[in-house]
Formats: sequence, C-alpha cells, structure tokens
Amino acid sequence: MNLDILNDLVEEIKKNEGVRNFIKELGESLENKLTNNENNNMSLVQNKLKENTLTTKYRDEINIQKSNIISNYSKNKEMYYIYNKSSDDMYGIVEYINGKSSEDIWVEAEKIPKEAKVDTVLKKEDNQFIVDKIATKELQEKIIEMINNLIEQQEKELEEKRIEGHLYEFVEKTGDTIWLIDKNNINGNCFEEIKFRKDTFENAKEGNIYQYVNGEYIFIDK
Repeated sequence: MNLDILNDLVEEIKKNEGVRNFIKELGESLENKLTNNENNNMSLVQNKLKENTLTTKYRDEINIQKSNIISNYSKNKEMYYIYNKSSDDMYGIVEYINGKSSEDIWVEAEKIPKEAKVDTVLKKEDNQFIVDKIATKELQEKIIEMINNLIEQQEKELEEKRIEGHLYEFVEKTGDTIWLIDKNNINGNCFEEIKFRKDTFENAKEGNIYQYVNGEYIFIDK
C-alpha cells in the first residue's frame, strides 16, 4: 500500500469519532476476555493471593484448610473437584469418595461443562460430567470465608509485632515479604512481615537496623 494512502487512512480514522469509539470498545472487550479467561483458570486461593500478600505460614495454612474443607464436605458422597486447568485446555480433577480423595485425573475441556472453571464441583450423570451448582456454591462460600478469616488473623498477629519505637534487624527478603527480628524483644524471634515500603528495603543487607515509627520501618544503622 502507498505510504501516502496509508497516512490518509490513519488521519480519517482519527477524525471519525465512531471508528475511534469502536476501536476503543474492541480493545476493552478483548482485554476483559483475556482477564476473565485468566481468572477462570485461577483458583480462589490464587485470586486472593493476587489481592493480598500472605506470609508463608498463612499461605500453607490456607491450602491445608482448603483441603480439609473439601474432604469434610465430600463425606458420604462422591464428587469431582476441579483444582487446575492447564495451558493446553486440560482440567485437573480430584475424585472424592466418602471424604477421601481417590485419584487425580486430567480431562479434556470438551468433556467438561462450559460453565465449569477451577474450584467447580462436578458430578456424573449417565457417565457425563455436570456441574453440581449447590455443592460448588456451598464449598466456595466455605473456602472464601476461611481465607478471609485467616487474612484477618494474620493482620492481627502482625499488628502485635509492629511496636512503635522498637528496633528491628533485617534478616532477608523473600519475594514480597521480609524477615525481621525485634531487637527489643527478649525472645528475639524472627518473623515474616508483609507491610513495608519497597524502596526502604530495596538494598537492605542482613544485619541492617530499622526503627518502627508512625507505621513505617525507618533505616537507622548498617
């Protein structure tokens, strides 16, 4: 295509408000579809981890309690729980029988109901998977309640460790969390912290000392 013709076409598009709006709406629609697809492939726990930073202790506790919730819910029944979806459209499913997981299976997407996603409960009728809407709703409510309770518990626990004026020794940074030792505490136990200014600890070294002042850790000594 001639360059002048292409430039003229671009200018016409810029002048045409209807075309501009259409392109904008198309872009937003594609972005929403990609976001929705990503969310459908993520578990309730993964979505919560996108919204909240959790310490290692509470991440592990959430996974343990989630497993227990599903097992307890499946007592006296047989059900299938979608726990994962692979990039090649395969669904990871755990079969539960009388409160125990019997086996993990991978099933092609075409054999799974279209409305199903990660954390959906399935049952079988006539040897076909169908969504158990009641079980899915009840289980998801239990899991979300558990996660929210643990997030609240974590915050209360950490608030007790953030003491105005206390000195804290930096130990290490792991992902989105840091490990500190309260130098004013006789026990001097190391704990994992989630709330801190990233720039303050960007170049932190083991042994650096910080003071907790007005809700922030302030570097005071090497």
